[in-house]
Amino acid sequence: MDRILLILCNGLSCFIISIILFQFMNGKYKRSFHKKYIYIIAEIIMVVSTLCTNLINNAMLNLLTWCVLTGAVAYFLYYEDADKLFRRILECEALVLCMSVCESLGVILLHWILQQANIKNIDDIMMCCLEVTFSKIILIFLYYTFINRFIKKCNVPYSKTRYIIYGIMLAYSLINMIVIVESFSDGQKSYLCTVNMGCIVMADLYLLYFVKIADEKNDYENQVKAL
Repeated sequence: MDRILLILCNGLSCFIISIILFQFMNGKYKRSFHKKYIYIIAEIIMVVSTLCTNLINNAMLNLLTWCVLTGAVAYFLYYEDADKLFRRILECEALVLCMSVCESLGVILLHWILQQANIKNIDDIMMCCLEVTFSKIILIFLYYTFINRFIKKCNVPYSKTRYIIYGIMLAYSLINMIVIVESFSDGQKSYLCTVNMGCIVMADLYLLYFVKIADEKNDYENQVKAL
């Protein structure tokens, strides 16, 4: 069960990063091909390849895989009117590095919380699952709240409702995480822990879906105002 949970969490991690990368490239560049299935296949290949690399548990190899695949996608599947190939690839690689920093911040925050709560007795697989899922919550929050706005150079403020929902999802994941680590702190594993980890996974997916839709709606409203 632990191994399956680890694979699911890593799969979620790769899926979220791929979604963000393709959303970034779709919004900034033009597609080289009109057939949509080509990009779906490319995204599936990216998720599966990076998932296999993640399971090796080598940070440098993982980052290298993301950089190589992202560069290949930016080179073959997208283009710009002007000859800006080198800049396009660099922008995508910079985004990968930026997301890595956000994930690292999430891991640091997780360990700080565990340290403050004086929780130490957590097995390696569960700790890895916690790091993966919680860091993705932080990544989604930071990307759509700050990084994406900087990339698009958007000066239109987000609504208070949007920030409130971000905060609720972040707090929800944090509470579930605390329940899990408390259950595992004594070396006891239970069905409840698996359920709570699933809740964090669902929170990741729901937050990604919500901010993606909200971001697209915000772009549409800005385009309408510009007209």
